[in-house]
Amino acid sequence: LHAVSMRIEVSSFFHDKVGKDQCSNGDLDVPCDTIGYATHINRHNLSGTGLVLTANPEVTGPVHPSLGDGWYIRYLAGAPKTITLSAIQMESPERSIILAFPYPPGTTFEVKAEAAVWCRRNCVHSFQRVASLAELRCLETGDGFFYDDAKNVLYVTV
Repeated sequence: LHAVSMRIEVSSFFHDKVGKDQCSNGDLDVPCDTIGYATHINRHNLSGTGLVLTANPEVTGPVHPSLGDGWYIRYLAGAPKTITLSAIQMESPERSIILAFPYPPGTTFEVKAEAAVWCRRNCVHSFQRVASLAELRCLETGDGFFYDDAKNVLYVTV
């Protein structure tokens, strides 16, 4: 069991409102609406509730191999066009986790890592598409993705 923390941003429409119109720190008159849920990948009911996701993009929680070594993240408004992960913190830099997102059939993906804005050379790295979740779990580089056509789920290593 280890802890992971990161920012998962899907829409500036939501995230730009944090501290103003949504999710104020301590002001109970400001709403903090649910925009999605995060659960462990191996949870039996992935369409149910879990850790509530709000306009505040910070997500922190446990990850364990018996629970799927990652999180299944579902947004109430449907699959986002763009997902930006940042401020990723893990107890062990040698480990990677898997994030899973439901997407409709026929969706195409471009998964990449971008370096900080001050980067001058080799600032974008494309992730490799693999043929199965088992192959994704075995990647030593931690830079892959797999789309499961049977489940309509995108799996990405972080």
